[in-house]
Amino acid sequence: MQVIRKEHESIERLSLDSHLRQSIFNRLVGKRNTDNLELLDLLGLKYDIQNDAFIANYYVGSAWIDKSKDCSLVILPKYDGLDFMKMFMTCFENKDISNYVEKLFYINVNDKPIPIPQDQFKIEPLTVAYFINLVSEIVNQGLKKDFIIYSETLKGKVKGKILFTEYLRHQVAKKRYDKIPCSYQEYEYDCLENRVIKKALILCKRYLIRNKKSFAKLETQIERMVDKALVAFRNVGDDVYQWELERIHINPIFKYYKLALPLAKMIILNQGLHVNTEHQKGVQLFPPFIINMPILFELYVLHHLRNRYGNEEIGYQKRTSDGRNILDFIKLNDKLIIDTKYKKAWEEGESTDNIRQLSGYARNNDVRRRILNCSDEHFVCPCLILYPNNERGVLDFESAPEHWLEDDGTIIFDKIERVDSYQKFYKLGVKLPYNTSLTADG
Repeated sequence: MQVIRKEHESIERLSLDSHLRQSIFNRLVGKRNTDNLELLDLLGLKYDIQNDAFIANYYVGSAWIDKSKDCSLVILPKYDGLDFMKMFMTCFENKDISNYVEKLFYINVNDKPIPIPQDQFKIEPLTVAYFINLVSEIVNQGLKKDFIIYSETLKGKVKGKILFTEYLRHQVAKKRYDKIPCSYQEYEYDCLENRVIKKALILCKRYLIRNKKSFAKLETQIERMVDKALVAFRNVGDDVYQWELERIHINPIFKYYKLALPLAKMIILNQGLHVNTEHQKGVQLFPPFIINMPILFELYVLHHLRNRYGNEEIGYQKRTSDGRNILDFIKLNDKLIIDTKYKKAWEEGESTDNIRQLSGYARNNDVRRRILNCSDEHFVCPCLILYPNNERGVLDFESAPEHWLEDDGTIIFDKIERVDSYQKFYKLGVKLPYNTSLTADG
């Protein structure tokens, strides 16, 4: 049995059989919200006691409810036909954004595959793009080295330690005293972890060649990233045996190795990330995965803002000195506090909780004085909510003016809407990319 819902949709408890209800309750009891996608259970599902229903959260993907009974959960995006691929690749165009990738996407590569709707998730190209971006970060930070053990028969010299048993048996017995078998170590790049990643890179490149249409306009960008990575791995071999994959030790110190190696293993074992597809049922089999949709939207917006105004003008994840408050964005020349809200509620109305949150930031002395450089105690800091809106939204900020607001609150950027109930509070829609082959509304 499989339960399929969209983000924020409810799963009525009584619509499930007793075993499934109990399995979900058992999984959710004692669970708390976490920013670590690896530890998030059942895609962040929550129980609404008032309506006696389970409520889907802001995450899409798949998870096992009970593997022994083949019971799984699939959460689809609330926006039909949303083009994940384009949003992901747009995010990765800015190297600073890739630092937040572990909060964005996670695949449990060691778990049993789950059938997911083929028409909703283009999971193969998404995973290839994700892996290639992880490897790009490894290249940017520098490849790790390790000690490699070599065994070699040397003539007239000794290196490392002598293999006496082999020396006596094969050389002394044949009176070849000058040939000495030795074992020694070299500290170099050609270690198992790097060979596994390079092997997966080669398979990804083959996948790119076979599936160019899946990447559309992003094909050239991804191919360039793969070629750059392969140049960095030029001193690394690509011979990997299946038994070696079980010997990989992932050191948590190497953040991007920790994220990339499990994916590399999956790609190698599947020989290029071939996802099993059951054509009759319109589904594909893939390990449980999770996408954090608010973070994806936030990083997508961050790319476009910084692409237009630069890193200095657009601040991201600014913290107050006490660490209690974190601002999504600030636009310095307008002394504007900006927050992204991946909510449909802002399309036709407003959220009082969101307004209170930003209003609190605007009155925080540390935010005003240190982050926004505002010395006027009487100045009201403007606040802005960015939300998805494909009808009235802005596409990429390229046509946006240098300043969005006057000091008195007059709107310069005509896409911005005023929230009339509050002083200097605004909202601005952002258009998202859609795959027109998946939806007529895109």
